[in-house]
Amino acid sequence: AATSVESSACSYCAAGQYSGAASAICSDCAAGTYSPAGASVCTSCSAGQYSEFASATCLDCDLGTFSTAGSSVCTSCDAGKYLYSSSSADSADVCEECEAGKFSEQGSTSCVICSFGKYSTLASSSCTSCPSGKYIADDATTTSLHADDTACINCEGGKSSNSPASSCTITCPPDTYASGGTPCTDCE
Repeated sequence: AATSVESSACSYCAAGQYSGAASAICSDCAAGTYSPAGASVCTSCSAGQYSEFASATCLDCDLGTFSTAGSSVCTSCDAGKYLYSSSSADSADVCEECEAGKFSEQGSTSCVICSFGKYSTLASSSCTSCPSGKYIADDATTTSLHADDTACINCEGGKSSNSPASSCTITCPPDTYASGGTPCTDCE
């Protein structure tokens, strides 16, 4: 809200407001800008910071987010990408892609290795289960063991698995078979 400056004595505008030269009115700073008390102009927040309407200071973006100069909000990295710190980058290009075998949700500060029976490709927002008859034994300890669908290991003949699986625990019942990564199938 605009406030007037007293005419008989100089009075300064409050923090978050400004008054131009020869003006008797204090005006609020716009979002994305700030001012200390007594300012004649509002200053844009630096990249990596933001401010709301009528702010006395700019705030740093949270981890996993970024902003451009003069921003009123910080932006999260997309799912499948991450940012370890806050950033002063001018675009989402600062967000790093999760490597194959890992995934992340929107606004993440790191990527997570897929759990047993699952894999992912580059920049994934989730992990995909190996199909029935295939497995991955590792439970989120080694990234390379979850890096794309070729990481899924075929069950040996006569055995199968549910999806996702860490091993082949299903022995095919009589009159069915499984060969090299297939679920148990009726004999013809």
